[in-house]
Amino acid sequence: MFMKPKYSILITNYNTANTIKASLESILSQIEDSDSFEVIVVDNMSNDGSERILREFESQGKIKLISARCSRGKGRQIAFENSKGQVLIINMDMDTIFKPRLKEVLKMYHQFEKKYKKFILSFNGGAVVSRKLVKEVGGWRDLQRGEDTELRWRLEMTGAVCVDSGINMIEQHFLSWEHKGILYTLYDKYVLLRDKLRVGKSMKELFFGEERNGRWKTVHGSIIYVVLLLVAKITYKFKPCYNTYNLYKKYKKGEGDGSKHRVNNMG
Repeated sequence: MFMKPKYSILITNYNTANTIKASLESILSQIEDSDSFEVIVVDNMSNDGSERILREFESQGKIKLISARCSRGKGRQIAFENSKGQVLIINMDMDTIFKPRLKEVLKMYHQFEKKYKKFILSFNGGAVVSRKLVKEVGGWRDLQRGEDTELRWRLEMTGAVCVDSGINMIEQHFLSWEHKGILYTLYDKYVLLRDKLRVGKSMKELFFGEERNGRWKTVHGSIIYVVLLLVAKITYKFKPCYNTYNLYKKYKKGEGDGSKHRVNNMG
């Protein structure tokens, strides 16, 4: 009799040819019972050879591969819609090599199932959440940046507890933008600002907030940052917009500091 997998590992990819083989193998090597797991990878039409590598894994029956032109948030949603597991392992990206601690993470997840009706368990390198809870909030939004944070806000607003496992699963992380040059850096910052506006952050919050850090606080960096922010302001409404940030602020205000919905399991 065919059994549905208990766990679905949801992955998105775009142009990570240099790391994707080692990254995927670091995940797959931790799966002892293949009948209990499925790995869904949504590739955003990569053009660096990483899709070919993914096809090899697919031909071996190790992953289910879906190619689609999409944002990262939309890709996560596509992976979700094509998965079957009741427990979702999410936010694990292909520019990261993972430590063999997945079993430890899942053991902790099931321990907290006995304590909380609704929760998401985070670890350094990803998170674990129930399919039922993600379905309740409608899954991921069509965002390129900040899609995981926006989802967490909506989960918290249902009363879900955010549990920090204290587990670090990252063996090595490669910053994919390091070798892509100044134009990619500028575009990436523009997309970040655009998507922050789309979820409800204000121009003032973006100018004085954490998004303007490091190089963006220098004189020249500040000038470029302002230009990027203005361009983001002009263009962000061409994409779907959500008011999640402001709804979440109101929710936190009503809940005090919201700390009762966050648990740190470290130590």
